[in-house]
Amino acid sequence: MYGIGAFLVPVAARAGVLPLVLVVTAMGIGCAMFFAATLALPQGMVGEEVLGAAYGAFLTAQALGMVLGPLFLGLVFDRAATPVGFFAIGSIAAVGFAASLRLETA
Repeated sequence: MYGIGAFLVPVAARAGVLPLVLVVTAMGIGCAMFFAATLALPQGMVGEEVLGAAYGAFLTAQALGMVLGPLFLGLVFDRAATPVGFFAIGSIAAVGFAASLRLETA
């Protein structure tokens, strides 16, 4: 939802306040659902003996993404038009989705 919404933000912004609010709301719902759903991944991917370490690695990766992602996107917004920034956000989400399809569970 977040990735698709990011591609739609520039279009929705030109269409008016209500479409933009609806798109951003859908993106927020997607974000809220993402963290809860992904917390189930480590348990299905590793054995019980390394589950704590897997959660630690997973949460570290999330934190690293939350630190580096906005810095990268800030550079994109500084150097390109606003729609390009939202295209970058959607592209990052699409790459994450594609990578998630490659996950294999134990």
